[in-house]
Amino acid sequence: MNIRVSYGELEAAAGQIAQGREDMVSRLRLLEQQMQQLVASGFVTELASQKFAASYQQYTQHATGMIEQLSEIELFLRQTAQVLQETDSQIAARIG
Repeated sequence: MNIRVSYGELEAAAGQIAQGREDMVSRLRLLEQQMQQLVASGFVTELASQKFAASYQQYTQHATGMIEQLSEIELFLRQTAQVLQETDSQIAARIG
């Protein structure tokens, strides 16, 4: 089995995941604010609007939690690059 690793590509992918995560969380927050404004002025009923607001807030919390798990993938990629780079350096140091 052969191993071919590009530390730069691993780091770049981790950075893309981090940026994507931040973008998605920001978008969810913006949408949540818009829905809060909607139920405050454009969709006001005795029961349904508050039920909708609570449901949307719960959706946002769950979606944010899932998106935040991208941090684990980002961390894995960064740690993998670091470990493989360190291993390569250690092997090189052992060679005369």
